[in-house]
Amino acid sequence: MILSILLCLNKHEFACLASPDQKLFVFDLASEKEVSKLIMQSPNTSCELDPIPTWLGRTHLKSLLKVITVIINKSLDDGMPKSFKNSIIRPTLKKGAADKNSLQSYRPVANLSFVSKVTERVVSKRLKKFCEIHHIFDSSQHAYRRGHSCEAALLTVHEAAVTAIDRGEVMLLVLLDLTAAFDVIDHKLLLVRLEYLGITDRAHKWLQEYLANRSHVVKCHEFSSALEYTNIGVPQCSVLGPLLFAIFMTDLRGVFEKHPRIRDLCRRHAGVRYLSAS
Repeated sequence: MILSILLCLNKHEFACLASPDQKLFVFDLASEKEVSKLIMQSPNTSCELDPIPTWLGRTHLKSLLKVITVIINKSLDDGMPKSFKNSIIRPTLKKGAADKNSLQSYRPVANLSFVSKVTERVVSKRLKKFCEIHHIFDSSQHAYRRGHSCEAALLTVHEAAVTAIDRGEVMLLVLLDLTAAFDVIDHKLLLVRLEYLGITDRAHKWLQEYLANRSHVVKCHEFSSALEYTNIGVPQCSVLGPLLFAIFMTDLRGVFEKHPRIRDLCRRHAGVRYLSAS
């Protein structure tokens, strides 16, 4: 929870970020054409929560499109349905994990219903557009952004290191490893951040309902857990999860640069150019 505490301490600093014209009051309704395009671009994967397999729904999309669009727009108007917030979690072994008997070696991958993920894609599209227009993301934020990647982050660090060496300066690199990063997002703090960034009214309420009282069961082979509810974090393998995480991290650089000791350190070492939250 150290990350949440740091960001909370900086809450008063980002309270004035949103200008009067930087507002997102409501998510625009989706057209049948947009929904059709999003469905055809989505992975052809199914979930046990789906009434029919995804491939069958896509095959008969012409007949189902109007109904799906009505359901999505009804959600945008009235909030995220409870059924859309259910998920089935299947533990997936992490790449390179050595100990298969350790719970830390597994990632809790959430399987969500197809229509709920299409709804998330509609909202994600509008959130990303808002963030891009108002330059919400820090230039050094490389994670979960189009046109950015781990490779871009590494090249940026390499360029800074080479430049510092050429100038005879000191290069200081601070790395933070956030264990189960998606699971530590504090909903209250995220909602405060969204509001200060200009996401208010019905759009803010929709995201609040999206985060609240999410439920899941854990399945492994033929075994299944009891239904559990969670009010912290965002589901892995959801569409909105990575975007909300990126928004949650937007002010991390500001937190570090406003911290007296880190700020003084940056002043003493000219080679420290930036602090990336990627």
